[in-house]
Amino acid sequence: DLRDICDKNNWKLIPYTSFDWKLYSISSDGFSFVNNGEVCIFYNESQMTERINFTIAHEIGHIVLGHLFTNDVLSHNKLVKNNVLEIEANVFARNLLSPAPLIVNLKQLPSPKKFAKKFNVSEQFMNIRYQYLDLDYKSVKYSDRVVEKFKHYTNEINLISVHM
Repeated sequence: DLRDICDKNNWKLIPYTSFDWKLYSISSDGFSFVNNGEVCIFYNESQMTERINFTIAHEIGHIVLGHLFTNDVLSHNKLVKNNVLEIEANVFARNLLSPAPLIVNLKQLPSPKKFAKKFNVSEQFMNIRYQYLDLDYKSVKYSDRVVEKFKHYTNEINLISVHM
């Protein structure tokens, strides 16, 4: 669960409605930054749950990958727009929400719509996940321990996809 990841790391999740609507001028979905040593992830809670999940996973990617700047949200926002940092955060989010080793070992891929519903992501997300599945599987490195954990989920999903 994304909220558990944030809680365990003492990262604050803050919905836009907790603050001024001017946050939309920074991003319509969400953003993250460090303020006095505290990591904050702001997100637009008026979005669909699936979009919020992606936004939070994307922002976790920025944090884990070391993309954050201290106390300067606007410079950070201008710097990351449409560049490699955004692509990296997207790849991170894609593999956090639907790890390639989990999906690549399925006997049969469920339709994006069915898979999206099961994992609380959008159908658009699953289409992109399927599009980059082979590339992510070959290029994103997972420890043997993590891959072993995926085997349990892969078996479970194989059973689910038969009944979907």
